[in-house]
Amino acid sequence: MTMISGNNDTLEISKKYIFNPNTNKYIFQSEQKFGKNIVFGKDKIDTIVKLYSSYDKQPFTAGEISLKLGIPKDVIAFILKSLNKTHDSLPFTEEKLEEADEEILVDEMVNSKSFNILQKFEKKDWRQTQEDAEKWRELQYKKIVPFEEFLQKWNPPKYIPFKTQNLNDIKSDKVFTVVLSDLHFGSSANSRYMFNRPDWSTKKTVDAVDKYATEIIKEVKSRNYKFNKCVIIGIGDLIHSFLGKTARGTELIYDCIKEEQFDYALTSLLHFYKRMVELFGRVESHDVGGNHHYELDMALFRALNMYFKEDKRVSFTHHSSRPAAFKCGNTLIMMDHGADSKERVYVPSGAKLEKHVQSILINNQHLLQGVKTKLFIQGDKHHFEHIEFGTFEFVMFGTILGADEHANVNNWYNRARQSIMVLDNTGLKEIIHVYFDQ
Repeated sequence: MTMISGNNDTLEISKKYIFNPNTNKYIFQSEQKFGKNIVFGKDKIDTIVKLYSSYDKQPFTAGEISLKLGIPKDVIAFILKSLNKTHDSLPFTEEKLEEADEEILVDEMVNSKSFNILQKFEKKDWRQTQEDAEKWRELQYKKIVPFEEFLQKWNPPKYIPFKTQNLNDIKSDKVFTVVLSDLHFGSSANSRYMFNRPDWSTKKTVDAVDKYATEIIKEVKSRNYKFNKCVIIGIGDLIHSFLGKTARGTELIYDCIKEEQFDYALTSLLHFYKRMVELFGRVESHDVGGNHHYELDMALFRALNMYFKEDKRVSFTHHSSRPAAFKCGNTLIMMDHGADSKERVYVPSGAKLEKHVQSILINNQHLLQGVKTKLFIQGDKHHFEHIEFGTFEFVMFGTILGADEHANVNNWYNRARQSIMVLDNTGLKEIIHVYFDQ
């Protein structure tokens, strides 16, 4: 290295770079490679050299230094080559070795190594923390949504084909639309804590669903005409909650949870669907999730789908969006449970509902082809409403629960019911109610 003095500056010059100790600047002569010289401060170069050295047994690569310091990798490589530095080199430039005391350099190496070890430890510890957090989330997920494992191990009952009416004989524009709304398998209530309400249990919900099917059969057989098909709409909150809380953490009252609750719901609805297929010969099923446990509602319908997967008379459509929509003849049915499982978002009422539906229609023009009438349906609020707006009809469906302590505390009164819509070419022809408080 050559020393040149002048203008109160002392320049240290090698063949490939110049160091000015007064300005603490390195100039790397790189015009042939980069079209210009590279200038860096001493601190930056010291950092590059220290990171590249293997004195702490875990040297950085040129690529890693590039990412850490935001300097192009080829520039890092050129600097290291110009300084004649390898992984085996000391973590100091030649200039620093010449200017500093040996003891100071040793202390700096020890301190730097200790700091680097601590940094690497904290980085590894943080990575482990992230892995542990991910495992915890996975554990929580499996606790909250263990139906995934349950369904993997689930062996559906043997499917036995059964006879139905000859569909070729049916000449009808009428569709029997069965709504399953707020069944809340797992919910219970104690009459002691309510005004003029009976005890309720999951067993009563199972009995009510069975009664629902029986009343449907009576209703259909009492008519002098047949139906083209049956459409079943699951409109959310068929499951109460897997761990006794809603998705947003609201404490619930229940008499069974986990697999027992899911098994009650699945067994009950398998029987219900089978009876509908036997009665109508063709069943089309649509479902959306509720706010109590969206994932469990979805899993329930997928399990039903698995059971009937070989039966071409039964079809399932699982709607993951809210709202969802499908056509039934020339009627467009827009469906939404009414509340979200993650966000505090609800279907509005009154004039805001009308604006909400118009917005849906404007943004989904493709749904309107061939449509003559429109319905917007929801559940959630555990009571029945039917309102006619200018361009659509709104129907809110009730709950099957004969008693609900949460509703009682809020002084909400409803008749336990499930409801059916009869549709034909003119739209909503009829609404049939089946009550469970008698």
